[in-house]
Amino acid sequence: MQQSSNDATLNITPLSQIRLAKLSVFNWGSFHGLHTANIDVEGTLITGDNGSGKSTLIDGLMALLMPAGRATFNVAAAQNDKSDRSLISYMRGSFGSAHDGINTKVKSKRDKGVITGLSAEYLSDDGQK
Repeated sequence: MQQSSNDATLNITPLSQIRLAKLSVFNWGSFHGLHTANIDVEGTLITGDNGSGKSTLIDGLMALLMPAGRATFNVAAAQNDKSDRSLISYMRGSFGSAHDGINTKVKSKRDKGVITGLSAEYLSDDGQK
């Protein structure tokens, strides 16, 4: 079969991809100081004991990806579509509460003036950041 000059030519070239390469948290949730998770281009499994920080890392990424005030944290553990975690509770490192018989106070690793940092680094197929 002969191709006519009116036939459209398809030039199919694969599109380059941009992938998450590194996630860093500073004073975020239970993590004190700077902690960085390197993400392999072939995939990374995040695993660990209960309370080891798996959801905390994912929630840090969600805080970066979602518009301000729109991130829903720890969705898997949320009861009745309401999470017990917020941006402020992650910044303060809240981890429970104490009840003295009259009042209940949230226990936190950090109080009042808090500096928190979140960073996600992405790489394209050609290695550009």
